[in-house]
Amino acid sequence: MKGILLLGILLAVAPVSQASLYDAIDTSRAYECFRLASGKMLGNWIRVEVDSLAAAEATARARFQTSGGPVDAVRCYLVY
Repeated sequence: MKGILLLGILLAVAPVSQASLYDAIDTSRAYECFRLASGKMLGNWIRVEVDSLAAAEATARARFQTSGGPVDAVRCYLVY
């Protein structure tokens, strides 16, 4: 009887702990990005930590635009 009760508790808790485990895994990567205006690199490089190159470029563009100055394009490179 105790074994069946313990098995029931484990089966009820297993999906919750598995979901928590997936949430704990960090899939973000570090990218270094710079902005281009009139074909020239402007300002300093910034570092963003996101899960994809597209997200890195979008995040960097938003940060560059809020800091002021022209932004024609943003280029990001994965940091190893």
